[in-house]
Amino acid sequence: MFQNKKSKIKKDMIQTKTFIRATGKYIPERVVPNSDFEDPEKYEFFISNDKKEERSNLEIADKLAEITGIKERRYFDEHTTTSDAGYRAAKNAYDASRDDPQKTDVFIFAHNFGDIRYEEDKFDCVPCHAARIKNNLGVENPYTVAYDIAISGACLIRDLTKLKEYLALGPNDLVVETENYELTGIYEKAQRAFSLLDVQKESLHRIIVIHIIYEKLCLAAKVKRRLETANPDALAFDVLFGCPGWLHSVSIADAFITSEKAKKIMVIGAEALSRVSDYSDPDSQIYSDGGGAIYLEGRKVDVSETLDDSFFIFASVGAGMNRNVMVYSKKYGILGYLVCSDTTSKYLNLLWMDRSYNSKIAGLYLKIKGSTVFGYAKGKVPELIKQLMDKLGININQVIRMYLHQANETLDIAMTKGVFELCCGRKDYSTDPPTPSYIIPDGLVPMTIQKYGNNSVATLPILLDEFGLQ
Repeated sequence: MFQNKKSKIKKDMIQTKTFIRATGKYIPERVVPNSDFEDPEKYEFFISNDKKEERSNLEIADKLAEITGIKERRYFDEHTTTSDAGYRAAKNAYDASRDDPQKTDVFIFAHNFGDIRYEEDKFDCVPCHAARIKNNLGVENPYTVAYDIAISGACLIRDLTKLKEYLALGPNDLVVETENYELTGIYEKAQRAFSLLDVQKESLHRIIVIHIIYEKLCLAAKVKRRLETANPDALAFDVLFGCPGWLHSVSIADAFITSEKAKKIMVIGAEALSRVSDYSDPDSQIYSDGGGAIYLEGRKVDVSETLDDSFFIFASVGAGMNRNVMVYSKKYGILGYLVCSDTTSKYLNLLWMDRSYNSKIAGLYLKIKGSTVFGYAKGKVPELIKQLMDKLGININQVIRMYLHQANETLDIAMTKGVFELCCGRKDYSTDPPTPSYIIPDGLVPMTIQKYGNNSVATLPILLDEFGLQ
C-alpha cells in the first residue's frame, strides 16, 4: 500500500526548511471517567436555558462514549494554570532535544482562554476578535485568515515592532491593535484601519488583532521567564485561533524560519477547558486539559531533485470556523500549509461563549452546536486536505500518518473516509454490501481522544509526542 511515488514538485536550489527537532507534553494526573457524570446528585443536565434533559445521566454518559469514543478525560488540579502546562510540555521538549532554551529565538503559545483559575480570569475570545471583525466587515473570502495575537513584556514596543517585521505585513493585511482582550470599540477600530488600506475587502490576506497587554505577561512570555531565558532578543507572543491555533502557530514559525528571521522556535499549545465547561451542558463532557510542545529548527536542504518521501498530514478545525492542514516530511521538513476562516453568519458562532444553561450558575462558558460542527468538519476538512495534497503533488499512498484534531472519534473516522473517497472514489453502492474503493491502513490515524478527551490546541502536539514520526 505504501510504495512511495515521486511527487510532481521540483525545486532548483538549496532552501532553509523547518524541521521538528523534539516534542514534549504535559498530561494532568487527575482522571475523570465517564462514570463521574452518571451521578444525578453531582450533575444536573440541561439542553437549553433551564430546560432539563429528559435522558438519565447514565444514558447521556453512554451516548457520549458511543459518539465521541471518550472514556475518560484529564483535568488540571486547582493550582495548575495553562501556562504551567505549557512550561512543562516545553521543558520536556527541551530535555528531549538536549538543547539549551537560551538558543531559542521565538516562543509561540497557542491558547484561547489564558491562565484561568477563577471566574474573574475569563475573557471572551471564542470566536477570536479577528474572526468577528471579518464577519462584521462582510468578508466572505475563506482564504482571508483571521487570528489574534497577544504580546507583552518589559520591551513591549521593541517586541511589537519586531513582531510586525517578522510577520512580513503587506498592503493586503488588516491589523487592529487593542489593549487586553476588550471587545469594546473593536469594530470601530477595524473600520478605521480598513479605511486606510487601498484594497478591496475580499482581497484581504490577513486580519490580525494584536492584544497589547501592559499589566501582566502573555503566556509565551511566562514560559520564557520560567525557563530563565536571558536572551533579550527572544520574541514571545500568543496566538488565539480556536482549536487550530497550535497548527497555525507552527505555520507562523515556519514562515519565520524559512525567511531566516529565526533559527529555533518553541511552539506550545495548552488549554484548561475544564474551567470554561458548563457542567450542566452534556456537550461539555468532551472537554479536558493538557499541554503539548514542539521544538522547531531550520536546516539547509537540497530540494533540487523531485521530492520523493513519505508524508505526515496534520489537520484541525474549530471556532471561527477555522480549519487548517499541514504536510510534513522527515526528509524535507514542512512542505505546505493551507488555512481557511469561514466567518460568515452561518458558521461564525458554532462555538461561542455564553451563559450556563442552568440559570443558577453565573459566568461565561464555552458552548457548541455539536451536530452542525460535526457536519461542517466532515465535509470541509477532507476537502482542504485533498486541496493541499494536490497542490504538492502527493498521492494518498505516500501518506503514512494523519494527525487529526482530537474532538470526536466518530468525526475523525468520517474525515479520514472523506479524504480517501476524494482520493480514491466513493464506495460502489450497487453491490450489497457496498464495495469499498479503498482500504484505510491500520495505524494511519492514531487517537488519544479515548483517554485524554478534547483539550483543544493541545491535541495535535500531544498526539505527535505520543506517536512520533515513525
